[in-house]
Amino acid sequence: MLKIGISFYLFLIIFFIGDALFAQSNVCIDVNNRITYSLSLHTILFSSPVSDNTNYIMGGYNEPADTGIVLSKTYFDSIIWTKKYRTIEKNITIANAILLPDSSIVTISSGSSNGMLFIIRFNANGNPIWAKKYNLNIPNAALNSGNQTNNSLKFDNNNIYCTREFSDLLKNYHTVMKLDLNGNIVWSQAFTINSPISSSFSEPPMVNGDTVIIAANILYNNILSFNIDSIAVIITKLNANTGSLISATKIKTAPHNYIKGTTVFNASLSQSNGINLTGVIGINYTGFPGGIAPITGIPFVLKLDANCNFINAKYFTYSGVNGTDGPPSFSSNLNNKNQTGFLLTDIFNQLAYTLNIDSSLKIKRTRVFYPNSLSNFAAERSYKMDDRETNIFSFSYFNGSLNRTDLEYFRINNLALSNSLSCFGIDTSVFQSNNFSTIKDAFLWGNQFAGLLFSQPFTLFEEPFILNKQVVCAQTSICDTIKIRGTINYCLSVPTATFTLYKNPQCLRKTNWIIDTAFIKISSQPNDTTVNLEFLKSFHGYIRAKFEGCTLKDSLFINVNTPKQSLNLGKDTIFCPNKTITLNAGTGFKTYKWQDNSNDSIFTATQSGTYFVEAVDSCNNIFKDTILIKPMDVDFDLLYPNPICLYDTASLALNPILSNYLWSPLTTAIKKNNILKFFPKNNTLFNITADRFAGCTLSDTLLIKVIDCPIYIYIPNAFTPNSDNKNDFFKPIVSGRIEYYQFSVFNRYGQMIFNSKNYNEGWDGKIKGMPQDRDVFVWTCSYKFRNQDTKFKKGTVILIR
Repeated sequence: MLKIGISFYLFLIIFFIGDALFAQSNVCIDVNNRITYSLSLHTILFSSPVSDNTNYIMGGYNEPADTGIVLSKTYFDSIIWTKKYRTIEKNITIANAILLPDSSIVTISSGSSNGMLFIIRFNANGNPIWAKKYNLNIPNAALNSGNQTNNSLKFDNNNIYCTREFSDLLKNYHTVMKLDLNGNIVWSQAFTINSPISSSFSEPPMVNGDTVIIAANILYNNILSFNIDSIAVIITKLNANTGSLISATKIKTAPHNYIKGTTVFNASLSQSNGINLTGVIGINYTGFPGGIAPITGIPFVLKLDANCNFINAKYFTYSGVNGTDGPPSFSSNLNNKNQTGFLLTDIFNQLAYTLNIDSSLKIKRTRVFYPNSLSNFAAERSYKMDDRETNIFSFSYFNGSLNRTDLEYFRINNLALSNSLSCFGIDTSVFQSNNFSTIKDAFLWGNQFAGLLFSQPFTLFEEPFILNKQVVCAQTSICDTIKIRGTINYCLSVPTATFTLYKNPQCLRKTNWIIDTAFIKISSQPNDTTVNLEFLKSFHGYIRAKFEGCTLKDSLFINVNTPKQSLNLGKDTIFCPNKTITLNAGTGFKTYKWQDNSNDSIFTATQSGTYFVEAVDSCNNIFKDTILIKPMDVDFDLLYPNPICLYDTASLALNPILSNYLWSPLTTAIKKNNILKFFPKNNTLFNITADRFAGCTLSDTLLIKVIDCPIYIYIPNAFTPNSDNKNDFFKPIVSGRIEYYQFSVFNRYGQMIFNSKNYNEGWDGKIKGMPQDRDVFVWTCSYKFRNQDTKFKKGTVILIR
């Protein structure tokens, strides 16, 4: 079990300290809030979350004699500071911000009564660093306001990139500019098309190294018949250093019986530098000229590779609205995990939805909730899904009784369980995914204009103000405890089991059970803390549980066994001296009981005797076995032989029941057949080992003494071959190491009657098997002792009967 032990009060301390400390605990702590922000009369507010924890409440006010902007910073929905700045510029409203590495922000407006684009950089404390307004240097040019909450800023490599639409009386100018950190224009490009009637909308720029990538929506119209020929997305790539055009590609939907084009509202690069696009589809619809609705409430996600080739795409239908089959108001966001989130509002049914799509474009979760006043919805909203899958979004709605536009703000963690609090919404499944595909074509912009943009500074004057905050509902989830409970031993004859999870009651995150699906499957999950498993085969390993999106987890090692068939301690054996024998009853039994009441699966025998075990398997089957360990049946006690003369050999008969004889020193003995012969030059102690069986080696020592014997050869002068076992053979008596020897006997006629080269052989007094009578015989002997010369002797011997 893991226990962090964070109390709610400690959480509040962490909550306000800052990013560094909070990051140590936020994986298991979630904050859900629903808040209403408001100001005085004649104001409009927007929300612009710039990170997982930091949000900016911003907007503008337009009183009869006072115009300006408002800005407030929040950290996990707690107000840090508020700012109000007056300006002589009319109807200026800031609606979006991007965060820079030094914690400063850059904000952008949607437009004003004089048609200028306003960009302001504030430091971390909300004080202006610079404020500039931008327009095209052509007559009658003005900014197309579009959707105020579409962010068209991008920061990369100490530069700011921006896309916006300007127009004169005849054309729309799709404009891209690069600014330095002081708001100065580094370069700008404007593009137009030659179609008689066309419209294009700016999207967030993307930067990939030295390339700027922008997505623009183009609608081609036949001015005579009002039939829309095509709705396409143009992917344009520019050189980030010079702004020069690299390429332009048209992306249109492949032939489809329902989809007739796409309108992109958000764009980002994937981790592999592919292009992710989100927006809404165009469909067949009789209520529009030409039978095609170019913009619906039906969202899509489109994934392209770096060369604009199709990878994957889905659109998501919703059955709650007649006609265009989708909520008419839309926002989207892609996080760093390639997950997509949508905010969809159904004004007709007074509902709003968050729709979350995973990286493979599958629907992960849909939540429905009831905003405060969608009937007075001001068509402005913001949405962000952070990397912790928290949905941060807001609605700007008109408060008629107070003549102002208030902000309804939500922070809803997508990892939390669905609950009954309608304030935070509940899970639903009203969306269905559908497939479509795209094709790409070459595209040529009609005209390209460099350097049309110009800028002018303007002045802001700070005044104090108070941002009103009303918490509609709040909820904190603290996941600091997790423990799996259940039995650990199972039998496949009963292949099901139930496991439960203990957790902090304040923990609202979903529980993910992690199992090895090759061995186990989840048969049912009655609730978030209970799981029923079915075992498919024998398994020895872990089941695990964790809270979704949280590092906190627990594991339980379980044994799932097939019913045992037998228990076998092995064959009876022999006890080897100075050894032990390990008896193994085998794994997978639930209990063991040996003759001494020990309960391990193994038993170590240190002497001969009778041993037995009783084991019970996981199916409660009882098994028994006995083994006899007999004493050693060989006495390996070597007898010391008599001393030998130098250069003589000692012999030892080996016991044939033993094998693998080894001795040392190795060079002064040899084994032939079953005889071990020794020929040491001096007194030598031999170490001799032999195996009774594998793993049982016996050993002993044998001392061979070597003495200095006299060197001589003696030949007797008579012998009596009468078979009384005394002096029956005529042969020399030899003492010493003889290297050469030849002994011969002759009769009186000079005939050789005996010859031998082995001094251990002698003449038995017979010639061709016939015993000889008493007589005198002649002998000769040639011999050589070790380290001496060869000698020759001759003499006579008397055969006596």
